[in-house]
Amino acid sequence: MSYYVSFGITERSFRDAFKRIIGDDIDDRKLFAGFTVIVPDKSIVWIWTKDKDIPNLAHEVFHAVDLAMDNRGVRLNDGSDEVYAYQISMLMRKILKTGYQG
Repeated sequence: MSYYVSFGITERSFRDAFKRIIGDDIDDRKLFAGFTVIVPDKSIVWIWTKDKDIPNLAHEVFHAVDLAMDNRGVRLNDGSDEVYAYQISMLMRKILKTGYQG
């Protein structure tokens, strides 16, 4: 599974990039501070955050990991929580190294 992360761009720009790269529209729901979507046939989880807000990023990273794990048949429970925690910390670390910090 690959993770795409877009931040600091408008909702319209995110929707346009998603359509250009994925070839499909995100449904017509209003996006607020962030959004995470899985594209299983392309093995992509895409995170968008409007601003460089770390708590919001953590929220969206949880959704991203949950979607990716669910896609692999792993559900969050007492036996899988460490796998979730590892994935969340790994993804947060990689994103923060890109200069996400505001």
